[in-house]
Amino acid sequence: MRKEKIMMGLFLLVILLGCQPAQTMQEVHSKAGNKFVLDNGFTIITRPNKNTGLAVFDLFIKTGTLTETIPGISYLTTKAILTGTNTRTRQELISLLEKDGGSFEVKPTAQYDEIMITVPSTAISTAIEFLSEILKNPSLEEKEVEKEKQTILNEIKEKKDNPQAISDGLLFKELFAGTPYSSPVEGTEKSLSSITRKDVKDYFNNYFVPNNLVLVIAGNVNEKLVPVLADSLGALPKKHIPTKELTFKPYSNKRLEKNSYAQAFYVNIGYRTVPAVHKDTVALKALHGLLGQGPASRLFYNVREKQGLTYRLESINPTIKDTGMFKISFITRPKNLNKTISEVLKQIKRIKNERISAKELAEVKSRIKGYYALSHQLSSDITEYLGLYEVTGRGFEWDYYFPKAIDQITAEDIQNAAKKYLNDPVITIVGPIENAEIKAVD
Repeated sequence: MRKEKIMMGLFLLVILLGCQPAQTMQEVHSKAGNKFVLDNGFTIITRPNKNTGLAVFDLFIKTGTLTETIPGISYLTTKAILTGTNTRTRQELISLLEKDGGSFEVKPTAQYDEIMITVPSTAISTAIEFLSEILKNPSLEEKEVEKEKQTILNEIKEKKDNPQAISDGLLFKELFAGTPYSSPVEGTEKSLSSITRKDVKDYFNNYFVPNNLVLVIAGNVNEKLVPVLADSLGALPKKHIPTKELTFKPYSNKRLEKNSYAQAFYVNIGYRTVPAVHKDTVALKALHGLLGQGPASRLFYNVREKQGLTYRLESINPTIKDTGMFKISFITRPKNLNKTISEVLKQIKRIKNERISAKELAEVKSRIKGYYALSHQLSSDITEYLGLYEVTGRGFEWDYYFPKAIDQITAEDIQNAAKKYLNDPVITIVGPIENAEIKAVD
């Protein structure tokens, strides 16, 4: 019965869209999923899963701070296209999804903006109609743009009171100085206030074009929806996408401090590494697994569990298109600040000086692959991985090959990655600086 409802919905949508010339497309089929590229460059990636009653449509717009003409305009434009179209008001657009129990959310990043739509698998045609509306007919009314600007301004103000966000901001400004990666995705109060409706419309027309979009679909779906999407969005005209050349300036060992009302210290120890497609990224992921991924990692066990020096402690090694970052982040009491920094750096030095044992290497690999599998339980998790890998250059197939690449890592690879990349850290400290005695880092 459910399958019949899905197919009937798709059939009716095709009729509503009218008879259009059949789309040709390039196809890639792999164990990670299926990829279809329409003539206009619009990319569709699917990963069917019949064991769920939901379908997730995750639209990746290759914008973010990387393409911004005015800081904050990318996030604002993404939010603004969801405020109404030429045929539906904001409330009518929301009701289109909600009547079937669907929802959407916006996720901004430096590398792309993301609109994630979740619907019951019986309402796939509704998700396609919603996507078609926002990409083909956004009204971008001035009053709605102003409402979204105010919403984002409130987010900016909230981050000013968030010690972790402040510490992260200091780190990004230093590691990625002179590039869009150093800027907050929300923009600033000054930049956001200067953006006009015309700016938003121009940005939409220049960047929200089919050859700059990747739609990842996971859940209880099948490939029969691809021709429907092609009929709906295949006529959108492709455009030349302006690009920027990025130059990353050298940085040196530095400590940045900022006083905060917080009673604890929020600390980052950060290093700039390499882009997502670089051969060393897998070794860096393994290094992350060894150092700070989960309670069995060296940092968590030796610094937090055994000595009780932190409230929270983890390493972070995100996938980034044009550069890379390895960050160790923790929260600690003022009396433990200096010792915690020293103990974290001691663990890094240990990896450089002592190659890990075969037993520990096997445990790290098993742990990384286990966490990776657990992070793919939801259809929304799957779409985020596939989209991330596609827009950052590895390609969506990397989702299948990553665990196999981890299996190939050696103890020497991990040690070499630590020696090569974990040098001259930028340390950002946010907390009660005025009352602290912070020692110099050796």
